[in-house]
Order: sequence, then C-alpha cells, then structure tokens
Amino acid sequence: MIAQAITDRYGTLRWANPALAARLGRHPRWLVGKPLAVHVAVPDRPAFRRALSEAFHAHTSCEVVLRDTNQWSHPAQLLLTRLGDDDEPLVHVAARFHDEAATFPLLPAVVELREHRERLRELHAQHHPPHDHVPGLAVDVADAPLQDGPGGDRYDVQPLDDGSVHVAVIDATGHGAPAAQAAAELLYTLRLLALDGCPLPSLPPRADERLRQQGGAVTGTAALVRVDAERRKAELVLAGHPSAFHGPLAGPLLPVGTAGPPLGFGLTAETGVTPLPMSGHRLLLVTDGVLATPGAVLDTEELIRRLADVPAAADLATAALRLVPDGERADDALALCLRYLEDPAATRSPAAGLELTLARQASEVGRARHVVRDWLRALHVADDRAGDVLLVVSELATNAVEHGGETIWLTLRRLGRDVVVEVRDDGPGIQPPDAHVPPVGSEATRGRGLHVVQQLADPFVVASGATGTAVRAVLSAVLPSD
Repeated sequence: MIAQAITDRYGTLRWANPALAARLGRHPRWLVGKPLAVHVAVPDRPAFRRALSEAFHAHTSCEVVLRDTNQWSHPAQLLLTRLGDDDEPLVHVAARFHDEAATFPLLPAVVELREHRERLRELHAQHHPPHDHVPGLAVDVADAPLQDGPGGDRYDVQPLDDGSVHVAVIDATGHGAPAAQAAAELLYTLRLLALDGCPLPSLPPRADERLRQQGGAVTGTAALVRVDAERRKAELVLAGHPSAFHGPLAGPLLPVGTAGPPLGFGLTAETGVTPLPMSGHRLLLVTDGVLATPGAVLDTEELIRRLADVPAAADLATAALRLVPDGERADDALALCLRYLEDPAATRSPAAGLELTLARQASEVGRARHVVRDWLRALHVADDRAGDVLLVVSELATNAVEHGGETIWLTLRRLGRDVVVEVRDDGPGIQPPDAHVPPVGSEATRGRGLHVVQQLADPFVVASGATGTAVRAVLSAVLPSD
C-alpha cells in the first residue's frame, strides 16, 4: 500500500492512511491535526516546506528522511500535489520509501485519488440540491459524513406539478462513496415516482418494487414529506426511519410519525401517514447518526429538551447536528428542518404591501406581529404609529383566531400615507358591534377587541356572513411624509 497523507497549506495533517501511520509508529487518528514536519529530519525540513509551497502551482517532489516515534530513520521520496479549491487548499503527499523492495509509480496513485475526490464532490453537489426556489418554505440542512466526502445520509427537495413539495431524507446502508451511490439511487427513484404523481403512502412500496426490478441490492431508511404549499399542511411517512419532531416556531417539539419497514426489504403495503400543520410550525427530520455515539444513543426526550431554547428563526438543523460533537460520531449524520415563517407574498418589497395566511392558533398572532413589525420598520414608520398598527393587527388576529374559521388571511397595504389592515376568516360570521356602545355579554371578548380597533381606525368596517367575516381598519397618517 502506498503511504499517503493529506495536509493543509501549512503542513498540518488532515488525513493519513495506515501505511504512513505504520511507518511513523502512530495510529492514523493520532496523526490528524499535527504537523507532518515534526516527523521530517531537521536538516530536511526547509526542503519539505519549499516543496509544500511549490505544490500549489505544480506537482513537486523532495527527498527527506522521516523519523518514527523511536527516532528510526526512513529515507523517502515525497510527491506533493495540490487538492481542493481556493477556499480550502489541500496538499496530497505520497511517499516511496527507499527500503521498499518494489518500486511503484507515485503519480498514477495521486491521479486516482484526485479522481476519487472529484467523484465524491460531484456526489456531494448532486445530493445538496438547491431549495431556495420553493416560495415561502425555509429549508435548513446540516450534515456530517463520517468519512471524507458524502456518505449515505442524503436529502431531496423537489416542487411537484400540483404545487406541492416532495421532501426526502435518506439513510442508505453503509458509509463513504458506496453508501452515497446507494443514496443517490434511492433519492432518484423516489423523486421520479413523486414527479409521476405517486401518492405519498404508496411511495415506499413503489420504490421498493422499482429497486427490485432494477436488480439492485440497495437498502436504507427514509423520511418522506409531502408539503401542501397552498394550505400550509404536510403529510409524513417514515420507512424504518427515526421519529421526526414537530412543533410551533416558538414552542416545544414533539416526536411524530410511525415507522414502517425500511426500503429494500420487499415492502408491499402502504405506510401510515401522519398529517401535520405547517403554518407557523417547524418540522425536523434527522438520521440516526444525529442521535448516536459509539457508546450511547441520545433519546428523544433529551433531544427535545436540548433543542427547546432554539429561537424560531434559528437554524434548527445545525443545532440538532451539534448535539453530538464531530469527534464522537458513530455514523453519518444529517438534519433537515422545514419552516413556514411567512407567506410568499410577505417576501415582496415593502411598497407592495403584505399578505399572510394564518392558522387558527394563538402562536400565529405573535408571528403576525413579528412580520408586520419588520414591514413597518422597512417603511421607516415612527415607533408610536407602528405601535398603533401592531395593536390593531393583534386585536383583529386574536379575535379571528379565537372566534373565526380554520384559515385566516391578514393583509396590509399602503393608501397614500395611510395603512389599511384587513383580516378575513372563513368562520360562521358575527354580529358587527355598535361603534358607540362598549360590548357586554357573550360577545364581550371579540367585541372588546373590535371596540379598541374602532378607537384607532377611521374608517372601520365589518362585513360578516355565512361564508366568513372580513374586518377592515384604516389608520391615517402612519407613513412618514416624503
């Protein structure tokens, strides 16, 4: 075996194979993070450092004496070749020791390693698909392969023709490039079936059937999600995969999903579906490497406790991946978090107005206030007038959440210097309050909120009927004058 290592631009070892480690009398893991130069005889260190610098421009070689832990000398020829890109340049070092009976060409070994690394990079890019093209859907992903390059834990985010979004997290059996290739086959099969209109419950058995037809021996687990972007709901299916975690943006996570059999073992029946609300919620999908160390497994209660303080807008996937330090991992690890922070329309410029779709949940009022506050700040609205608008938004949204239908629509738009706030819901309707009489009795809760709005807005209109309620409030002179 050729003795090989990879160093950074300063000669610090990033990787060493067993052949080099045996020559130096150290375990490969002990060598990582330490300068290779400490094993180079002192008179040869200047030549080694020159070769290291020249390797960034062309293949270079040098003759050095390497010393092991017992200070035995091992004369060798080193061939140094640049790897990596400008952001993180690396150097591959191949060694031919003079006492070896056979000679071998070093350059082909380097070329083979470079081609292997390029293939890994291609696989890495292939399985880190762009996901910023899904309007309104925030997707956070963090992964940590156990070996250099991509492993068997991969993901896919694919918009479908019906407006829904196909999401898959895969944990293919094995490690390294073979597992990455198996994951690619699983992801590609699932994506084709989803694009072909396959219902979510049928995806695992259909994928299993197709994999058998192709004659492969690919196995693994999968967490599959179908997001209804318009209704802001999702469905979850687990095929041998760990539980997912779901909860409001500002609330606790709970384990969700029932795991069916893993992929590649002859699935025939459809897998159970777990429906989930997504508006104002987040859904965390993890592979088992996120939870496992060589000596223990992090249980779901501990994961929930340690993620409880992660803010609503924070990267929950990265926070989950950090639960187990990199040096203690026992497997490839990947975490993916889906979040609906706001409607696609809310990402438009401030001048275009603001539109939000809210679920009938108390946490949605806080989300609405947060988004509206950012919109007002972008328009440079004074704090006192912004407070009036936020109060109106809070009262109208709270009333709609408490007494309206399942879906609530909040709209804000500019009218000269005025701001128009409108809240609609699909509930059974209400009796519009009298503008001059404070509410009492059974309608006091909803009526009191509307009564507060009446004092701040002019005009103020309530339209209610069998198909729902619409409340419009106009706040004058909110926007700064030009």
